[in-house]
Amino acid sequence: MAAEMLPGVECAQVERRKVLDYLLATAHPDGGPKARFFLARGARADAWETFANILIEHARRNPVVGVRDDPQGRARLFQIDCRVPMPDDSAPCIRTVWELRKGAACPRLVTAYPAV
Repeated sequence: MAAEMLPGVECAQVERRKVLDYLLATAHPDGGPKARFFLARGARADAWETFANILIEHARRNPVVGVRDDPQGRARLFQIDCRVPMPDDSAPCIRTVWELRKGAACPRLVTAYPAV
């Protein structure tokens, strides 16, 4: 059986504000620890598109390891875990979560964080 890949991965989206206001925002109450992790590995706000592309490539290259419906039943959430090459040449294991809303063709990034 072939591994399940993220549906619509060819048009996966990572929003600018998701990266700048959350994943790389050290002052964000939930995103702060994630920001410190990613910034320590070479991610930069002034090159947010590079970091977004790293996350999209993570989804393109790795299989889905978990799927669930969101609590409201409006979307499916897909989890992907794997090593990610970062700008500092490290390759930490990252978990990304992608949302695919009912009727949508393209998934969007919900979150990313170090996988344990």
